[in-house]
Amino acid sequence: MVIDARREKDQVRIAVVDDGAGIDLDAVRAKAIEGGVLLPALAEDLPPEEIASLVFRPGLSTASAVTDVSGRGVGMDAVRATIEALGGRVELETDQGRGTATTLIVPITAAVQRVLLVGLGPETVAMPIAKIERIFEVESAQIERTGHDAFTLVDEEPVLVLDLAAKLGLATVSTGPRVTLALAEIRGERVALVVERLAGQQEIYVKPVSSLLAGVRALAGLTVLGDGSPVFLIDLNQLP
Repeated sequence: MVIDARREKDQVRIAVVDDGAGIDLDAVRAKAIEGGVLLPALAEDLPPEEIASLVFRPGLSTASAVTDVSGRGVGMDAVRATIEALGGRVELETDQGRGTATTLIVPITAAVQRVLLVGLGPETVAMPIAKIERIFEVESAQIERTGHDAFTLVDEEPVLVLDLAAKLGLATVSTGPRVTLALAEIRGERVALVVERLAGQQEIYVKPVSSLLAGVRALAGLTVLGDGSPVFLIDLNQLP
């Protein structure tokens, strides 16, 4: 088996090539017909590359027995779902009797991001640094409240102030006489986000969040810091 990883412009391309038996296209075709994925009348006319791509369909497997690692029809499906969640794609080439080449193509911007780490109580979250204009402090008295909204002056213009912790469903950040704000762009508008502390900048590899958290739109991904602690990447445009 050969694994080749390289950067091509704004993409990371990872190719995994083996010299095994290749994919049994006849078996894939038969399983697809059996599972109702493919109509028998169309099966014979499909080109080999389209038949091979059927291995990415959920639940389709040519394994003769189910084990802990194969036969459930979720392996290749899970690979494609993960790569596509990062904005990438999977390419597959197979030559029966000679081997298979699987290529994963992921955008650099999706795989690695430079982020600002900020603390919200006991939690640390990451925000894309490209969205942050600057970090500054103001006196608490400089934040004015009108009904449920709060504002402060930035460059002589009123800017909405949001409690980032509250927006993420965390405990409201306790503030003293001075408040730390991250001036960010959210849906085209300047917004000041209240943060408790700064934890530095870092380049992180972003993984998709668990399906259990897929409904939380503000969570754009997950990373694990060097000390082993998990940190969520926040999609500022999806803050409620």
